[in-house]
Parts: sequence; structure tokens; C-alpha cells
Amino acid sequence: AEQVVVVNAPPAGVPCKTCLVDGDDQTCVTAGEPVFDLLRISCDNWADSDGGLEYRFGYQVEGDDKDVVFDWNESPSLDMRLPTGTINLAAQVRDALGALSAIMYSTVEVGAGGSGRRRLLASPNDIEGARASYSDFSAGGRRLLMQSSFNWPGAADLLDLELLAGNFDELNNMASALILEVDSQYAGMNLTAAESLAHKDVFFTKLESAAVTVNNAASMSEGYMCTLLNLASTISSNPAHLSTALVARLLDHVTVLVSDEHSSVASITTSCASSALSFMANSLAATKHGNVSDADLSSVVSKFEQGLVAVLRETAAGLIEGAASVASSNSSSTAIARNTYAGRAWAAASLATQDHLFEAAVSYSMPATFLNDAVLGDVKPVDVFLGAFFSVPSFGGVAPIGPLVTLLVSQNGFNVPVTGLSDSINISIPFTAAHRAVGGKGKCVYVNGSAFSDVGVTTLANGNAGVICQTTHLTSFTVEPNDEETTTTTPAETTTSTTAAAPEEVTTTTASLSDSDTTADGTATSTTAEAVVTTTTTAAEEETVTTTPAADGANASTTADPTSTAVEETNTTTTAANGTITSTTAAPTNSTTMEETTTTPHATTAHPATTAAAGKPTTTAVAADFTTYVEMVVSLPLSKAEFTSAKQANFLAGVAAAAGVSANSVEITAIRKVTSRRLASRRLLATSVEVDFRVAAADTAAAQSLASKLDATSLNTALAKQGLPAATVLKSAAVKSSVVLPTTTPAPSVTPLPPPTDFTTYVEMVVSLPLSRAEFTSAKQ
Repeated sequence: AEQVVVVNAPPAGVPCKTCLVDGDDQTCVTAGEPVFDLLRISCDNWADSDGGLEYRFGYQVEGDDKDVVFDWNESPSLDMRLPTGTINLAAQVRDALGALSAIMYSTVEVGAGGSGRRRLLASPNDIEGARASYSDFSAGGRRLLMQSSFNWPGAADLLDLELLAGNFDELNNMASALILEVDSQYAGMNLTAAESLAHKDVFFTKLESAAVTVNNAASMSEGYMCTLLNLASTISSNPAHLSTALVARLLDHVTVLVSDEHSSVASITTSCASSALSFMANSLAATKHGNVSDADLSSVVSKFEQGLVAVLRETAAGLIEGAASVASSNSSSTAIARNTYAGRAWAAASLATQDHLFEAAVSYSMPATFLNDAVLGDVKPVDVFLGAFFSVPSFGGVAPIGPLVTLLVSQNGFNVPVTGLSDSINISIPFTAAHRAVGGKGKCVYVNGSAFSDVGVTTLANGNAGVICQTTHLTSFTVEPNDEETTTTTPAETTTSTTAAAPEEVTTTTASLSDSDTTADGTATSTTAEAVVTTTTTAAEEETVTTTPAADGANASTTADPTSTAVEETNTTTTAANGTITSTTAAPTNSTTMEETTTTPHATTAHPATTAAAGKPTTTAVAADFTTYVEMVVSLPLSKAEFTSAKQANFLAGVAAAAGVSANSVEITAIRKVTSRRLASRRLLATSVEVDFRVAAADTAAAQSLASKLDATSLNTALAKQGLPAATVLKSAAVKSSVVLPTTTPAPSVTPLPPPTDFTTYVEMVVSLPLSRAEFTSAKQ
């Protein structure tokens, strides 16, 4: 048999060229004035047998590392307004099958006199003053440069014309040139930082207005989105030109763009994501220049993290399983990876930061219990964002000595909330070169409101290169100076275990993002200090923890007096449908036990920062007895992100009011986001959450009385008083009773587990069995 392989050849044609648009078609002038002159880059006489030719153009100012790239277009030419300087332009052509020509380059001089770059004189002090000075500017005619300064108000007028005409591509083109022109004149000391900020604020307002129009019309294209993200990165490239208000607006703008509420864009490319992440890093850098007040830092970091969640979701959607998008700049190093669930490459990864004055890499490793604690599905890919940002804000005058490290996990397009894990995640963060040189120590902290906090995080030394942060929740972590020994730091939260197995050893030696699995490279012997930290505490040392909704909606955990008498419990062993064994071991009378409120996968969980210090007695409400209760399911017209902890607290208060009970008698057991995207088109179908909750009752009669009160009318009346929208009842109130299971006597076919032994010293091993989780029942275990 004979096989014929046809290779698609790229398009062919004469080199593209750039000329001034001046009405003279016979002579190509490769120079012009900034912004107001049009220069045309054209690729004439190109052809390809496959047809469907498209063209892409871009440029870079010589001496500047910022690239301006425009979207693919069917037009073989593009008229551009360019900033001052030597401009290197690029063009590329592709055919209908995606074959690409070589990139073609050309150079033009913009605003250059005999000695090269033109020296521009200082501008007026403010934009309004400039408009008054140039009131004779004619919209019909064209004045290239005013005698004393660049015509900023005239440029703003041109932007307005493009905006009103709906010429959004031309608007972006001109805005790119103007933003770079501001940077050029600021570098040449022709503009002050305040003047530069004022100009960029005006330009961004035009871009923002256009983006809102495009987004509302559900006509966003990937190219348009990427151009705007590139512009946001360019606007924010100089932190001195950013204010608190502009940073906040830019963060909102980028998050809205990437989130793409109308699902007009299926995913964003690696280069597009790189622009978004570059801007995110720039927004943090602005906080280092005193342009963002301490009071606003909390809001900036919150918006920053929301933007990262959106970038992870939309970038990962365009990756094949096993692929990663890695980006590095002077201000950040990031990686977005889409991993198969079964491959487990998502469980550990590292990120090189050695090129940024750090001796060690940023890395993380997850415990085996993460699978169940984080409620990962066993079919969909697991997407992970790992980022190190090098300009970290200072809270309370404390300057961090390491990068800000953010670790996020998502699956099926949704962020996976990670909090209250039974075993810790290890995150390695390096010291800066300056701190390492003086042999300083550090302490792991995370951003909590308007301050750093170390509550719920354990710090372990990682040689003199940095620290290992052990955490049971995920957010953005960094390192602050600390003179204390880090290897003996005690976790603020103690997690107890009564299973026969030893506590999970968390690895600090990690695989790279491109690895497909974590086997031998995924384990490492922990240090003595780690063994001390992860040692299981006995029942006699445990403390009672009660979780109650705080006024602000967060679940505040308070620690009871260690000397209080615990309620005696029976030792119960149950096996879930998936074969997971759940054990509750009896605590001796007059000893204390850990009674940590644990909700179902999406229920509200206490943030580590809200846990009271151990050993400090605090009076709390008594936990409700849910032996008999009323169960109900409703739907709220809110997105999962909008159903914040504060709104959840309001919801609990509303249900309690409708039922006529105290707030601690109500518990949310699950929060589910309604299927929101059709897999093929990713169009939004709904923006609502389903909420499962229950209300405790003294007995069956009381439960029946509660059920009669919880109708749709009374419930929605109470929710409205809490500022919440009306709920739709999906499952009417029903009386339920908890089933009291037999005590530890196992089924006849199950061999009882031997009593726990001392795991101070032990042998560890990992094997794989050809069984599904459902098949690996308690009997087989």
C-alpha cells in the first residue's frame, strides 16, 4: 500500500512594509510625528492555495520591553498611530489551516529630528488647563505638535471620536500609542508622575467605556479581550503612575474581561493570560510605591485574588490535559497546569524563582487526604495555579522577606475552596537575597484583612534558603522577619486523628509542573521538627471547639476551657458508600475532646484567622442537637461567589427568624452551584445556588411544628429583612431523625482493626490496587 503525505506550506508573498500615510503612493516615508500621524503597515500580494489569509501586526518601542500586538484580521494592512521613538514593527500571515509565515520586521522613526528622539517641552500642569490652552484645536483639521508641548487634549478628542463612532479597534490602537507616549515623556522628564497618572486615567476611562459596551453586547472576541489585557499591563507598567482608585478600577476591569460573563470567548491563550498576570503583578507593585493606602490594601489584595481565580479558570479551559502555561517576568513567575485526576501531578509542583534573587524554588505538596477534604471529582481534570509575585505590599509597616505565593485549585471550571483540611499542605517560600545574606529567620503569614496573620499556619525552617509553610487552607502566603526559631513553632490549630494509620507525611520534595505523576519523587523524609508538629495528639490533650456564625458572617471558632468536662461519646465506626471509614472514638469522662464543626463539601467553614487562641476560655452558644431536625432545600438567585460568608450568616439568621429558633439551631449542610455552562458553547444557563440546610428540633413533635412554619412565604419574608433575594423552595421542609448506629462491633464478615500502636517510628509504603474506590469496601480494607 502507498500512502501520500501532503504537508501544508505557509503563505508566500513579498515582505511587508511600513509607510507614512500622506497621500503620496509613489514614495514610502518611514518617519512621522507621534500619535497624530498615521503609518500603514501592509502585506500586499500574498497568496496561498488554501485561501483564508489572515494578518497580524504589532510593534515595540526600541529600548522598551512592552509589546503591542493586534488581533488577527483579514485586512492585509493596518493604519497605526505610534508613540515617539524608534519603532520596530512586526507582521505575520497565516492561511486557513493555520500555517504561519516567518515574522517580518520593519523600522520607522517617530517624532525624531536630526539627533534622533525629539526633546519635548514640559506640558501644562493639568489636563483641563491644557484644554483651555488649546481651545483653538480644530476637529476638522490636524495640528501635529503644538509649539510648547504635545497636544494631549487633542489626542483625547481623537479618542472620543473613535469611541463615539464605535471604532474600538482604532481606539485601542491609539490608546496604546498614547500610553507609551506618556511613558516616553515621563522618562524624558517632560511629564511629572502626577501628570502621567492623570493622562493614563483619562485614556483608561475611554477604554473602560468601550469594553463595557462590547461586553454588554456579548460581542467580546478573544483578540479584543487580549488587546485590552495587554493595554492594562501597559498602563500599569510604571507603578508611579497608579493611584488607589485606578488600581481598583483596573483590577475590576481585568476580572470582568477574563470572567467573560456572556461566555463569548471559550478560553484565553497563554500570551493573553501572561498579559493579565503581568498586570496583576503590576497592581501589587503599585502598593510598594505608597500609592495605595493601608486601609485599601485589603480590598486590592482581595480583588487581586479574584482576578487570579478568573485567569486560572479561563486559561486552563484552553489547555489539554498534561499541559502547562508558564510565564516569567521581572515582577512574577507563574504556572497554570491542567492535570489528569488519576495522574496526580497536581499534588506537587515547583516554580523556578532563581532568576529573581531567590536561591530556592517556590513549591508545594498536598497530603493524600486532600482528595477527600477538598472534594475533588474523580473524572474531571484538576487545574492548579501556582504564582510567585515579587513586589509584596507591607502591612502595618512590616516588609515581607519573600515573594507573595498564591496557590489555587479548580475543577470543571469552578474554584475549589480549600479550608479546614485534616492534614497540612506544604508550601516552600524562599527568602530574598538580602535577608538570606544576613542569616535572618522568617515566619509564614498570609493576608487577612488589612494585616498579616500567622494563625493556622506552622513555620518550618528550610535550611537558610527560606521556610516551609504548613497550612490547612489556601490563600496568598508570604514571609515576614522573625527572630524566633521556626522549627519549633506550634500550629494555632490542632487537628486530631484517631485512625489506626499514622499522620500523613507531607512531602517537601516536589515534581515539576510537567510531570505526569508523583511516585518516588513525590515523597521525602520529614525533619524531626516536622515529626513533632504532625504528631497525633491524644484525647486527654484535646480541646473542645465550637463554631458559631459571627456578626460579619464568618464562622468564628472559640476554644473552651481545657479543664471543662467533656460529654461522653460512644465509639462508632461507619462505612460510607464510597468505602471511606469514619470513626468517632469515645473520650474518657472528665477529659476534653475536639468537637470541630464539619460541614459538607460547600458548607461554610471557619477561617483559621477567626480561631481563638488555645487555652483562652470564651463563652459560646451551646451547639444544637441535630438528632431530630427539619431538612429543606432552596435556590437563591445568587452566584456562588456572591453567596459570601456574610450572606450565609444572613441566610441562617433569616431561617432562624422564620422558624422562631436561635441562629445556632440552623446549619447549612451544602451549597451547590447550578450547572452554569453548556460544555460545547460555554453559554451561561443560570446564576444561582442551591442551599441545603437543617433546623434542630427537640423532638418529632417540635420538628413537625417547625416544618409548618417554614413555608415559602414566611421564609422569604424573613430573608428579605436580611437583605437577601427571594428563595425558591426546591424541597419542602421535612422531618428527619439521625440514625443511631451500633457501636464498634463490626459486621460478622469484617475483621476488626487492631488497636492503634505507637507510630513514633514507622515504615511507610504506597501501593496501587486494581479496584475502584467503591469496590475497596471496609471489608477489603
